[in-house]
Amino acid sequence: MKHLLIWTFVLFLSSCHIKADESSVENIKNETKNTIVQLTNEQRVEHGLKPLQWAEDASIAAQAKSDDMAKNQYFAHESPVYGDFVGLLEAYEVEYHLAAENLAVGQKTPEDAVIGWMNSKGHRENILHEEMTHIGVGYDEEGKYWTQILLKK
Repeated sequence: MKHLLIWTFVLFLSSCHIKADESSVENIKNETKNTIVQLTNEQRVEHGLKPLQWAEDASIAAQAKSDDMAKNQYFAHESPVYGDFVGLLEAYEVEYHLAAENLAVGQKTPEDAVIGWMNSKGHRENILHEEMTHIGVGYDEEGKYWTQILLKK
């Protein structure tokens, strides 16, 4: 009986450790997403625009897009799973009046991703579009797939 109790205790400790590791990964992912939002809003404010608000529905869709690109090894606005960008938004029931999608791959930091977007005419226009009000962010830490969804709600 002592062996069984000891074994149960070890399993309990192991499962607690796994949950702590998963929680740590999620915290890092959330910090990364928050940094993207902060840096994006800094760019908007520098250009006399209002900061964007967090949109949970857009963030869930953006995370799905990043995960989809990583899983299916592609980098494009057209998805083998969701089809075009509108299909992604519809799949996750994202409500919007106007929407834009910025993608990046290979950047090592949120700063690199935002700098890349700001150095690209089309991505910069999306970030600095005066009608946009909300943002969602996805990030796949394995392959460094970044997704930013900008919305006018």
